[in-house]
Amino acid sequence: RARQIVFIKRIDIGGKKLSEAVSRQLNLSYEEAVDLRVRIMSNQSETKVGNRRADDKGGPDRKEVNWTIHDAVRGEVENLGREINLCLRYCSVTFRGLRPQSIIITGGEAYDSTLIELLSEQLGMSCKAGYPLRGFDLSAVNLGSDRRSILSEWAVCVGLDLWEIDAKMFLDEADHGNSRLSA
Repeated sequence: RARQIVFIKRIDIGGKKLSEAVSRQLNLSYEEAVDLRVRIMSNQSETKVGNRRADDKGGPDRKEVNWTIHDAVRGEVENLGREINLCLRYCSVTFRGLRPQSIIITGGEAYDSTLIELLSEQLGMSCKAGYPLRGFDLSAVNLGSDRRSILSEWAVCVGLDLWEIDAKMFLDEADHGNSRLSA
């Protein structure tokens, strides 16, 4: 609620399971499936921010591969959607009607528009990629050559850092030990 986390649940469905599903469906090795998914997510990310390469025409072969990937991950995404729905139901009952208006996806899988689209469909609500570093000045930071546009995989780091800041704000002023804050 507002800035307070009221519920956390670890769900063991992520990129590994999605890549395994693609591997099974397309008869590829796991490594080839991971590589294919990363390339597709990179293309989707570049297209969204207007950096589409000139040699990438997005022809029928690309659309066909995207639909095949879409079908391959559908089962795992449906399982993920069921788990999220259980969490939403739990929150609604436990916290008297609390139900989010949208779901924010973070981590490396936030680049997968197929995942976001299928989850939105499954949950019947808006799902979108999280931008945890929005508002941070990153001009002097080298995040490597494989820098993606939304940097969603940094969500845990940002959250832990903000939690630390929030925790320091609420230290008891009478505590003059090692945790004393300067004025």
